[in-house]
Amino acid sequence: MKKKLLAMYLAIGLLLTACGNNAQQNAGAPTQTIEQTQSVGTETEPTTRPASSPENDTDIGLKNIKIDNTEAGLTDDQKLVLEYFDDDYLNVPSYEFLRRYPTVFDGAQLTLWGTVVKVLSMDENTIQMVLWLDVGPVEYTYAWEYPEYEGNYILLTCSTGDVAYMEGDTLLVNGRYTGIETVEFDGTSYTIPAVNVYNAFFDTSPAPSDIARYIEKFDQPFIRRVAKVIFGNDIEIRRPIIGTDITDIQAEMWLGSLDNWPCYVVELEKQSNAKFAKFFFYTGTSSDIYGGHRIADAKDAMGESPIERSIEFAADFEHFFLFAYDWELETLTLEYYDSSLNKIWEREFNETTSAHYDYTKNNIYLAANSELYIINIQTGEDTYPPLYVGEKMEIRKLRDGILMVSKSKSDGVMKVGLDGQMIWKSNLSDDTHSVDGVQIVNENIIISQYCWNSPEDFGTHYLVIDNVTGDVLQDAVSIS
Repeated sequence: MKKKLLAMYLAIGLLLTACGNNAQQNAGAPTQTIEQTQSVGTETEPTTRPASSPENDTDIGLKNIKIDNTEAGLTDDQKLVLEYFDDDYLNVPSYEFLRRYPTVFDGAQLTLWGTVVKVLSMDENTIQMVLWLDVGPVEYTYAWEYPEYEGNYILLTCSTGDVAYMEGDTLLVNGRYTGIETVEFDGTSYTIPAVNVYNAFFDTSPAPSDIARYIEKFDQPFIRRVAKVIFGNDIEIRRPIIGTDITDIQAEMWLGSLDNWPCYVVELEKQSNAKFAKFFFYTGTSSDIYGGHRIADAKDAMGESPIERSIEFAADFEHFFLFAYDWELETLTLEYYDSSLNKIWEREFNETTSAHYDYTKNNIYLAANSELYIINIQTGEDTYPPLYVGEKMEIRKLRDGILMVSKSKSDGVMKVGLDGQMIWKSNLSDDTHSVDGVQIVNENIIISQYCWNSPEDFGTHYLVIDNVTGDVLQDAVSIS
């Protein structure tokens, strides 16, 4: 369990998001003045700014660009990859919590469960419907079974796809909160929160009341498309096989059925490189991922190797990284490959117990061994000397600096500039057990921080921090 928790810390900092850092000990680097504009959900391209380079990297990191960012100019395949790797969604603990803290949720990406109680309209492009927010933590129910909750309504607007949603459908929804709207149905007017939906996933098999449901966020056709973007057409995709891909114990972990095992196996055909033979492509959110990897080397899953390997896309979507962590040696190896699986360079980091990353097309920003590394993508060499920053649990490359979240509440969030100098640092109210998401919304930083100091003292802190000053504008705590 300790290894798996560490694996989650090691790799969850890798969730991809698209296009697009700098440290101390480089005091000779000039301070840059960056002109910025931002839109809801992410930093957008400014009207004018210097050409970005490794030394003057004014691009935003992969994790900050979302699939609804029109300024990024993403292709359909790139949006597909972003959707697959992005777990930056705020969980909605309750309807009351959502309404009470608009500073936290307005403009942010949300994930929520619920039952469709009314389809308001539908045409060839758009469907609008009302969702009853399901707040049950384990035994998921339906709206008409609990009439006292009939006011917990969310207005959903989403594109019309191959599947038409109907009253009674139980859905897992990912989207962006757009504010409050007034709608009328069944003769009554309601003023309710509104969400622009990216995707909604069916609960096709209601679970017994004693276990939580598992909704497969990404189905087999989706996984196949992502796998082809990485490996091309010569692949085989299937469910895992007990004794070949996973152990009996692993199979029992997920509701006792391979149909509930949250991944597909992708095998490369005619591949002579042993490092690229068979991978698990996981189908759920980060909390559902075994070991914390979105795409993990399947040959390590039988417990025969102390090394865990995972794949991440590079910012140009034409290269990718292979991360390998050796539990026995506490060594992290980072390898950079082109689309033909040719290795371009390799770096090794010793005495590594946690590591978190962000990327631009110029640099990798790596917090490992309590140091910040800024690594040139093209060469694999340090753009600037490593800087001691202490243990970090998350890192994000902003256009004008680098954001880092610490485990300790003292100086829990800090931002350093492109010249490596401190811009601001903020104390938090509690130590951090995990960081479940970081979003940039307008001029604010939204952080979902899980704190667990004791069984009696735990909860998720939804933090709103001013990106310019570092002031904590909101710390809303939910123990749900």
